Order: sequence, then structure tokens, then C-alpha cells
Amino acid sequence: MVPVNFHSASVDFQAWDDAWYTVNLALQGEVLTVKFIGFSDAYDEKYKATDFKTPKDLEGFIEKFRPTSLQLQDYECNKAIEGSIVCASYVFNDGNEVKFYDAVVAEVSLEDHKFENGEELCNCKFELYWLLGPNAGTKTKGVAADICLIRPGNPLTDPTLSLFTEISREKHEMASQCSVRIPKEVGLTCDNSTSHNRTPDSSGDTKKQLILFESRSRSTMGTNSFKHCTPRTFKGRRTDRVKWTVPDEDLQGNHVSMKDLTEQLSSHCMLIENLEKDLSPSAVVDFLKKRASLTCQAVVLPSLSSESYARGILVVGCQEEFQKLSEFLDNPAHIILSSRGRPWVITEKKLRRGSNIGNLNMSDSSPCDTSLAIGHEITIAKSGSEEFKRGKQLRELYLEFADHQRSLHQQFALEESKLLL
Repeated sequence: MVPVNFHSASVDFQAWDDAWYTVNLALQGEVLTVKFIGFSDAYDEKYKATDFKTPKDLEGFIEKFRPTSLQLQDYECNKAIEGSIVCASYVFNDGNEVKFYDAVVAEVSLEDHKFENGEELCNCKFELYWLLGPNAGTKTKGVAADICLIRPGNPLTDPTLSLFTEISREKHEMASQCSVRIPKEVGLTCDNSTSHNRTPDSSGDTKKQLILFESRSRSTMGTNSFKHCTPRTFKGRRTDRVKWTVPDEDLQGNHVSMKDLTEQLSSHCMLIENLEKDLSPSAVVDFLKKRASLTCQAVVLPSLSSESYARGILVVGCQEEFQKLSEFLDNPAHIILSSRGRPWVITEKKLRRGSNIGNLNMSDSSPCDTSLAIGHEITIAKSGSEEFKRGKQLRELYLEFADHQRSLHQQFALEESKLLL
């Protein structure tokens, strides 16, 4: 039986503006309420268990949650090491509005700490490379008070979110079972506002309170972006032309197509850039199996003769394995390098919808040949080592190049659209 009221401790939630807010979750029946701490109930957002038409929609919603970030204290500033991802504050409107976005600690300038009235004060400076928000792709200077440490962990450890997710999945399974199916015995199938300033109910120190002020459209709050997703189902679809085919089915007897399978698979794919051009996919598989205890598939994509690097795709079987892979590759305590010192770079953790990997020849968990060329060797450089510092500089250089290339692509698309009919 679903509890009438079910509340949980605070978690962090990524809202429509890509900023992170501390929230409480409340479940009443099949409706989850996201309550922004420090703000009135007028800004609550409500989500129904039936709002998510596909498992992918639900996964996307779950990824908007994570354990509450912790304010970096002056005496522990050494935890914000170079290359680590943090949740940092950014001030708007002459200090009247503060939001928190993810950023990378690009550089740390260590300074002597001071003591006032027995309290340690950090004077270190942090250069932040913003991943999201209005400063995305740029760097700014910050101090310890601007930084919150992101805590690792599965958001589904929150009991309210876990229960809501379970209810939503059950609803989706029930809806799927009620879908019209062609009997298996047939053997053939026919494929035919005005913005309002949001003011906290109570003021607080920015070092203790994750959420301070926000300007947000009232009409946006309380709505669910997932409500407008186009429903997708493996059953009951038609095409404009009648075509007789032998049906493909999953283990539950549901009709599926290669497009559906590749779209599902893409949710557990990660794009890796700046690889050695002579890198073997089996070397990648073997490395991740030995160093991260991960079983995956890998492919190294062909590169242009003008490019000095290659790109690759890693595929794992489930969301849990994908999270484990992300944590290993994003671990701020190390950086993954080729034997030549070229760092792996992740610019996109998930392939975009429609990325087709169905026809790629992917390497499985077969062990790599120890006689492979030098480019196949992969190493891990620990934080603080000279290899780590050099690798970090090379990674930043590649990210700057990738940002510039992205800008050129956007400009090209704009000019191309003017000429195309």
C-alpha cells in the first residue's frame, strides 16, 4: 500500500535552469512534491508517477537528484584539488541573487591561512571552469566560500525518491502489459509570464545554505517537462507502407526494432575523446576490467588524417555500471593517460538521442594482446605527480580546442541554414 504521506531528508535537485537547489521530497499517493528549501510552497513542483512515458524519461528525472553537497570549510580547502568537479556559487544582480552550478577546479593558488579569533581563514584562490550556467565554457576566480563538495552516492538511497520510482515503473509495466499485441501464433506482423523574484523565507549564510535567491517564472514552477514527451512504445506502431516481416521480440514477448534497441543502448554509452589513433578497443576493455572491475564493450572510431587523436565509445549494460564507469573516469584523484601522456577527455557522458551504434564492430571482454603497439598502453597518473599535472594541462588544452570547435560548428550550422531550403 502506498503511504498517504511520505517525507525524506533533503537532497539536491537540478532545476530547469541547470542550477542545483536543496529540496525536500514528499510523496502523497502517486504524486511526488519537490519542495525548495527556503522558498514558499508556491514554488513546489509536482510530478505524477504516470508522467514518464518511457524508462528513459524516468532515468532522466532520477539523474536530476544527488546527495546534498557540502560547503567547503576553510580548514579543508585541500579537498578542492585541481581537476575535481564541484558545485560552485555564482552571484547575480549585484549580490542579490546566488545560484549554484557544476564547475571544474581548473587551478589552485595556495596561500597561507590566517587565524582570527581562533578561526582558520583560507586565503587560497580557485580558478573555476564552469560546466553549466551562464558562464558555461568560461573560467572565473573563486574562494573556498564559493565551493561546495559534491558527495558521491546513488540518489535512489533517498527512500521517497526510491518509492516514487518504484511506483512509476510499476505503472509503466502495467501500461505496457495492457498494450495491444498481435498473438505470437500468427508468426507475422504488419508494420504500418512574468518573472517573480523568489525570496527565501529565512535568510542564511551562503556557506551553510545551498539555496539563497532565484528569479524564476511562476508559470514554469509546478509544471513537468516530461509531460510533453512524445510517448514511445514498442507495440502498436504503424508505418505509411505495409511491410510483412517476422517479428522481433524481447524476452517478455514485446515487439522491438533495431532503432528501439540502439536508442536504449545509447543511454548507457559514453563518448571518450583524445585517444591515441592506434589504440585497440580490446586494450580499453582489458584496462577497465583490470583497473575498475568493469565489463564493457568498446570501439575506437576512425579519425581524419588531419586529426592527431581518435574518439571512442564505451558501452555498459545498466545504469549502475554506467554510474560506476563515470565515477572511475571522473575521479579527481587520478587522470587516465596513454603511454605517450595523452589524457582521456569526456565531453559528453551520454550519446545524443538518435546516435546509431547498432552497426559498429565493438570489442567485448576479450583480453588484449600484450604485444600491442605503444599507443595501446594505458596508465593512471595519481594526483600530485608530474604526469598528472602535465596530463591536466593537456586536457585543458583539448577542452579549449573542443569549445572553439563547437563554436565553429554552431556558426557553420547557422550559415548553412541560411542557404538550405
